[in-house]
Amino acid sequence: MEQLSTSNMVGVVALAYIVIKEVFVLVKGDSKYTARRVDEIHALVSQTSISIIDVHDKVAYLYKRNKDMEVFITTLCDKLDDLWRWHAKEDDDGVKIWYVRKALGDVISELTGLIKNLSSALLEEAQLLEKVLNKLDSLECAEKEDVL
Repeated sequence: MEQLSTSNMVGVVALAYIVIKEVFVLVKGDSKYTARRVDEIHALVSQTSISIIDVHDKVAYLYKRNKDMEVFITTLCDKLDDLWRWHAKEDDDGVKIWYVRKALGDVISELTGLIKNLSSALLEEAQLLEKVLNKLDSLECAEKEDVL
């Protein structure tokens, strides 16, 4: 509101200066031009008032837009700062948290080793079962031959 009052005051002072200047011209001038001068002053005052209102509206709009832009830029800066802080975080090993953690990599390697060991144990078990089945088949065949 303080800026708006200042702009109004400047407009009023400018208008008062113009009116006073024209009044001095009227007083010093001829009477036949007085009526025409009064009309000119009236038109000048009307135009100046409209111009002051236009300038006032434009200044108010730009002031509001500047505030909106300031809020937008502040919000954007806060978001960028937050993103940078999140991106820069590191774990105990000094690795950025958004990279694969060393501990996770170690666990995956350990699980891979355990799966390989389990598959080789299952393969050995399958081979042993195959041998057992072969022995059972051979025993059954021998038993059948003895029975005949």
